[in-house]
Amino acid sequence: MAKAVNMSTGGLFITTSEPIELNARLVLEFLIPATLNSIQVQGESVWSCPCASQKKELQGTGIKFVNLKEPYLSLILDYALSKLYDDEFVEGEGIVQVLSDVRNLPPAYRLKAYHILIKKGAGPFFPD
Repeated sequence: MAKAVNMSTGGLFITTSEPIELNARLVLEFLIPATLNSIQVQGESVWSCPCASQKKELQGTGIKFVNLKEPYLSLILDYALSKLYDDEFVEGEGIVQVLSDVRNLPPAYRLKAYHILIKKGAGPFFPD
């Protein structure tokens, strides 16, 4: 069992109580948050680090998706774009990180993401 902390079309960051070996091939199954869409994808652990959370020692692992195909790619893209409407998420992640994630989207989705952020205009993450 693991807890997904961050997700994009490239992969996800998870926390676990036990470390995951680097370069381990994994089959991941999870629900896209706020939906009933369950997906199953293949991944590979590409980096890890210890992290502390609520007085527990956890292991954080970056998982790169392997051969992510439709319809899962679209479900994850839609979820990632929906997070741009969440002011708390964008402010918490920081605009630099959000823009970095947006740059990794396919061109058509990148443009859509930029439009979402531009419409936010004078939000707390766009200083005057």
